[in-house]
This record gives sequence, C-alpha cells and structure tokens, in this order.
Amino acid sequence: MGTSEPIRGPPEVSSARPKAQTERAVKQAEQAKLNAENAKQQVERARIAEKMTSDALLLNYERIKSRLALKALGGKTHYMDQSAV
Repeated sequence: MGTSEPIRGPPEVSSARPKAQTERAVKQAEQAKLNAENAKQQVERARIAEKMTSDALLLNYERIKSRLALKALGGKTHYMDQSAV
C-alpha cells in the first residue's frame, strides 16, 4: 500500500471553547431581544405618526369644508342684504 495518514481520534475540546460559545449565544440572544424591542418601538412610533397624519388631514378637511360653507353662506347673505336695501 501507499502512504496514508494516521487515523486520528476526535479533537480535544477545551473547556474555554464551550464557554465562549455560550457567551456568544447569550450576547446574540440579548441583541435579538434589543432588536425586537426597537422594532416594537418603531411600529408604535409609525402608528402614532399615521394617527397624527390622519387627524391632521381630517382637521384640514373640516377647515376647508367650513370655509366653503361660510363662503356659500356669505354669498347668500350678501345677496339677501342687497335685496333688502
């Protein structure tokens, strides 16, 4: 036969390696929790902004509607005032 590599057993695992992996996993879990909380806050801020925009649009609509009603009423009142003179 030819030259072949010697058969090796499983590599030695130091106790520091699992500890580092555990710490890394804990840090990743903490970061994931922070990311989820940030996402939740962003959604809430978006809902508030959407509500404010909706309220502002409704307020603007009501203001325009009132102005048009007053303008129409003012035109009729002006017409009635002239006929009374």
